[in-house]
Amino acid sequence: MTAVLPEQGDGSRRRRRQEAVRRRRTQRSVAAVGLGAALLIGYVVLRHNSPGYLRPTFATPTTVRAAVEDVPAGPPPGLVAVVDGAGQLRSLTVLAVAPSGSGGDLVHVPTGTLLESSAGAVPARELMASGGLGAVGDALGKLLGADLLAVQVSVDRLPVGLSASGTADLAAIATDQQVWDRWLAAIRAGSVSEPSPAVVGELGNELLALSTGEVDHHQLPVESVGEGLERVRVADLDGLVARVFPGRIPAGP
Repeated sequence: MTAVLPEQGDGSRRRRRQEAVRRRRTQRSVAAVGLGAALLIGYVVLRHNSPGYLRPTFATPTTVRAAVEDVPAGPPPGLVAVVDGAGQLRSLTVLAVAPSGSGGDLVHVPTGTLLESSAGAVPARELMASGGLGAVGDALGKLLGADLLAVQVSVDRLPVGLSASGTADLAAIATDQQVWDRWLAAIRAGSVSEPSPAVVGELGNELLALSTGEVDHHQLPVESVGEGLERVRVADLDGLVARVFPGRIPAGP
C-alpha cells in the first residue's frame, strides 16, 4: 500500500524547530547572565575581605576642616544681670573668656536695647520684668549667636559704684567699665577689699579667668530710637561677634 503525501507541508514542524532553537538561546543567555553576576559578587566579596583592601571613606574637605580647626574654642560665655532691691534691671554685661583661658572681653548692653520676644521687640528692662532672666538671656544669646549662661546678682552684693547710677544708659556704662577694671584688678591681686568672684555664682570661674589677663570692654553697637530706647546696629554687630566670639555667626535682631 502506498502512502499519499501532501504536495506541500503545513509548516508545523518548522515552527517547532524554531521554537526549540529560541528556547535553547534563551536558556544560554540566562545562564550566562547568572554566571556573570555570580563572578562579580564573588570578586567584590573577596576584594572587600582581602587584607590590603582600603574601604572608601567620606572625609571633610581639607579647606573646610582647616577653617574649622583654625577657630579656637574658648569657655562658654556668661551674662551678668544686675538688679536693684525692687528687682528692676540695672545693667547687663556679657563675660567672654579668651580661648586661651586668660583675660577676654566684657560686652556692656544698654538696658533699653530692643530685644525680640513673643510680644515683638521690647526693651531689655521690660523683657526682664515680664519674662525674667531666662527670656533676656535667650533673646540676647540669639542676637549674639551664642549660648549664654545667665546669672542674676543684686547690686548691693557687687563692688561699690557698679551699676550705681540706675538703669544702664551709655553714660552709666562708661562708669561701670572703670568699676569692672578695679574689681578685676583686685581679684588678680588677691585683695579682699572687693567682693570675691563667688558673688556671680556659676560665673565665678569665668570672672576669675578674666582677672588673670587683659580685658577689653565693648558696648553693644546700638543707636537711639527714642527716650531710653536703643536699636542694635546690625552692620556693626558682625564685627563685635567675630572679635568676642570667634567662629560664631550673629543671628541678628
